[in-house]
Amino acid sequence: MTEERQPAPQALNIRFSVQWQWVLGLMGALAITLIGMWFTLAKLSSEVSEMKISINSGNTQVTTLAGEQALLRFRLENVEGEIRAIKGLPVSPRKEQAR
Repeated sequence: MTEERQPAPQALNIRFSVQWQWVLGLMGALAITLIGMWFTLAKLSSEVSEMKISINSGNTQVTTLAGEQALLRFRLENVEGEIRAIKGLPVSPRKEQAR
């Protein structure tokens, strides 16, 4: 029952060298890319904020027009009702549904 000892594993030494020109070139390319992305994002965010303003003003105009349309429809129905009352015509089906 004798145990044989195996030799201890040797330390693995890897040497990796990179030339400084490559490192500086890659860092410069990365910096230019990030700066370009920064300005593109700034332009995009300003365009989005302008678009929000135009959409909000458009929504306000649509709401105003819808209110005016409802008011005109109400007035038109009242005038039609008065004309029918004067002529003695039957009430329109729209007014019968509302009752």
